[in-house]
Amino acid sequence: MTTKYIALLALALSSSLAQAESYTFEYKATIDSITRGDPALPSSALSSVDLGTVTTSIGDVVTTRFTVDSSSSPYYDPYSDRYMAWYSTSNYNVHFEQSGYTESTNASEYTAVIDAQNGVYGGDSFTAAYTAYHYWPVMAYTEYTFELTDKSGQALTNTALDLEAFKQLAPSFAMRHSILGNGGMETIYLTGTVGSFALVSEVPEPSTYAMLAAGLCFVAWRRNRLN
Repeated sequence: MTTKYIALLALALSSSLAQAESYTFEYKATIDSITRGDPALPSSALSSVDLGTVTTSIGDVVTTRFTVDSSSSPYYDPYSDRYMAWYSTSNYNVHFEQSGYTESTNASEYTAVIDAQNGVYGGDSFTAAYTAYHYWPVMAYTEYTFELTDKSGQALTNTALDLEAFKQLAPSFAMRHSILGNGGMETIYLTGTVGSFALVSEVPEPSTYAMLAAGLCFVAWRRNRLN
């Protein structure tokens, strides 16, 4: 009876560990457009840009990792007929492979997942955005936006962090680098083609580890009594 109970406890603990509470995602995007000011103006196109300490150019590959806490309370918006959820996001790490430019922060941001019931007021989407602020060598800030979209609103059936469902959405990457100079704020826009998007790790919440420790202590106590 004791052996059976221990086996059931181990099964329950392994099941709880499988339900990770935090997910680390990674995407890679290749820069294919750099513009200064209004992207609609042909004269604004650039082949490279100075990002403060390094220069990046078209063809550079941006690798970004970020961790999403799966705790969320989705709510329904009756006006736009869609479900929305915001997930706390941290540990952003951005790396440009060719230029070596990097950004990282532990500051909390948010990832939004929208499950539209139809495409009338916008479709399904997954949007992860991160803003970095710079104070040297010049005042500047950089916004990174990774987005997956489906205009029909038929791709997602809920707002869960479901990588397989997200693969049905079309990916895009955009970066806005704004620099404060003598003439005011100058903005550089970079866009890229996303080559990959993957889940690279799952991390259980501390409470899950506590449950595992308690279970192991109980098993040890039972074995002591039997001996």
